[in-house]
Amino acid sequence: MRGQLTSCPTDAIIAVAELCQSSLITTAIRFGELTDAAAVKLAGRGCKAGMP
Repeated sequence: MRGQLTSCPTDAIIAVAELCQSSLITTAIRFGELTDAAAVKLAGRGCKAGMP
């Protein structure tokens, strides 16, 4: 059981990275440091970079 906790499948790593990126983008928009248009571009670039 312990080995399962320490091993991270690639899909899980990607999901966590996307969640963190979304949170950072949302926070930046909330504080006015990032416009909606810039956030969409940034999110799109992140999704393309994460594709195999």
